[in-house]
Amino acid sequence: MTDRDLSTRIGRLNEEERKEFDEKVESKEEDLEEKLFDEYRQKVSNEINTNREETDDFNIIISAFEERDGIDYTYIRTEPLFHEKEHNLDVLVASQSKQIALFVECERRLTSRLLSKLMNFDEKIEVIEDNLADNVDIDQYLKQTIGVLPKMNEFVMASRQIPEMEIHYKAQEVGRNVITWNLATPGNKCQIYQKVFKKAEDAPFTGHNDDELNDYINNELEKGVPYQQYIDFTYSSSWYLKLRDMVVTIINQHHRQGHDNFDYEEWRELFQYELKNYQREECLMMYNKFLDYGIDCGLVSLEEDAEDDLQKRYRIIHSVKRDQEKLIQNIVDKIAEQEMQTEFNSLMREFKEQLLTQMERNKATGGRTLSDFVDPEE
Repeated sequence: MTDRDLSTRIGRLNEEERKEFDEKVESKEEDLEEKLFDEYRQKVSNEINTNREETDDFNIIISAFEERDGIDYTYIRTEPLFHEKEHNLDVLVASQSKQIALFVECERRLTSRLLSKLMNFDEKIEVIEDNLADNVDIDQYLKQTIGVLPKMNEFVMASRQIPEMEIHYKAQEVGRNVITWNLATPGNKCQIYQKVFKKAEDAPFTGHNDDELNDYINNELEKGVPYQQYIDFTYSSSWYLKLRDMVVTIINQHHRQGHDNFDYEEWRELFQYELKNYQREECLMMYNKFLDYGIDCGLVSLEEDAEDDLQKRYRIIHSVKRDQEKLIQNIVDKIAEQEMQTEFNSLMREFKEQLLTQMERNKATGGRTLSDFVDPEE
């Protein structure tokens, strides 16, 4: 039934029927809105917490290699194959002088669906090793991103939960040598422990080829280095987390520093670690998605128009002044309100159609049903 058909049926109600219809619709809207809002707020909060755990793991790796003395490796970027969603990995670390790239795949835990995760990891490795990406020439892309074309690519599975015995057998089943990094954050430090699993007992594989890297992991990272939260979100995080943390960052680090609004360049500067070594088109994709979703959720508004889209200035809509917890909850609430609209509208439409059908049937039968015509003594 089209919206026009529904409106026509509602228009046929007399004044008394229309009053009854509106009252029942209003009551249903209130109950349904409250129910769905609670459900979606919980759903949004749960997904944000899951994605936050993901970025915590990313930050361990970034902390281990970003601006660290004594090691010729550095953090390059997250999501190195941005456009290859199915075959993307999580963090890229590299040594420009040694022409070595380390691709790290983060899994919160490897204690479940291990074989599936290893097979998926194997596919991602093949895409990079054989230059099979759909939307980018990987060699050219890596040369541009790292500053030199790596002579050697190495791949790591990182996790907080690594079932060593199971990986030992599953690596042989998949036929892939595997380097794992066991991640930990004791106190304000982060630690990485490495382990090597061979695809066969006699496979000539010892893990990382660079002795300096092995020494750094075994001597420094096992002891622990200071943990820092460099990034708040990644491309793979849901837009719930991205929108929430972008809004909070802009309010705390931009609006509260005396800036009433922002443009693209100011936004780009605020998220320099999240967007480190991201190509311009990747940054623009993130920026435009942020604006579109933020406007839909009632969190972002256009402040100053301009012919050049990147010169347009926007501001964050918020009424919470200093209470950080209340600010974050307010953002989550607005996201939940936006996310529930499709289901809310669908269920309300279904309710209106059923209510109209019932009222039309009652009108046609004088409110009587078949049971009214049955002799109860028979």
